[in-house]
Amino acid sequence: MSESVAPASVEPRVVRAPLMLGLIAFPIVFVWFLFLPGFTRSLRLVALAYTFAPVVVAAAFLMVSAAVLGIAEILGVAR
Repeated sequence: MSESVAPASVEPRVVRAPLMLGLIAFPIVFVWFLFLPGFTRSLRLVALAYTFAPVVVAAAFLMVSAAVLGIAEILGVAR
């Protein structure tokens, strides 16, 4: 006999104060708690963007400054 079991409906979770403080202070550590069942997809995406945006901005800054220094060296401009 084959019985299908419907998954239990999961009520949306609320981000409580301790988790919010952890997300603000150390997002790379606490963002993974948002992957527990019940948190919305949009909340996860916003938290991941908040977590990795500084890394992307820092990498872009390093690439641009390295390019500018390389061009200045090619042109012979003294620092």
